Amino acid sequence: MPERFFGVLFWFWHPKQARGRLLERFTDYLGTPDHCGDAGSLGPAFRRLLRDNGICLGEAACHLLTFQWEMHSNTTGTLPWLFMFLLSHPAAFSAVQDEVDKAIKDDFGDLQTFLANVNPKVLERPSFKLLTSALLEAMRLIAVFAALHVAEHDLKLKDSETTIPVRKGEYVMGNIRAIHMNANTYHNCNEFVFDQFAHDEYRERRLPTDSAKEDTWLFMK
Repeated sequence: MPERFFGVLFWFWHPKQARGRLLERFTDYLGTPDHCGDAGSLGPAFRRLLRDNGICLGEAACHLLTFQWEMHSNTTGTLPWLFMFLLSHPAAFSAVQDEVDKAIKDDFGDLQTFLANVNPKVLERPSFKLLTSALLEAMRLIAVFAALHVAEHDLKLKDSETTIPVRKGEYVMGNIRAIHMNANTYHNCNEFVFDQFAHDEYRERRLPTDSAKEDTWLFMK
């Protein structure tokens, strides 16, 4: 993990200094003792998880920096598009809003109780399946990155009657955009279909995809 932040040539000196300051802050935070009122808080729970698995403070700080960077880059790139899609589709916006309002009322009673108890596990409940679907659908439409992999052994890629040999050590890049815009897999693939993923079977801690879409989301994960 540390090599990601200190061994990349195109990361220049000033960003490296900034990362060093962040790592110092994270190390100090991870070394603080837990308090009795922290039992339900995400931060202290994360600290305990790293500590219980014997991860030293320096390495734990690098993990924390990685998670923060990933969550920040994914959130800032996805949420504005999600809101733009929803605001451009009043029916979708209304359906997601109604689902969230109902989930808060049925599961927590009121907004204040929800805000006091919300965490990633809570948001994974089936009560928020439309919200989850809308988020994944926004990611499907905006994702343009390339997934580059190195073949670990010789293999053959088959497409209908065509066979493409791939040798061990060669680079293979998936065309994510083509997969996400496949009309055979996605209904109205060029449109924002907010409930695209809402009808699949709920599986705890798994993305709501069926078998036909599983390979697509392996790329996105």
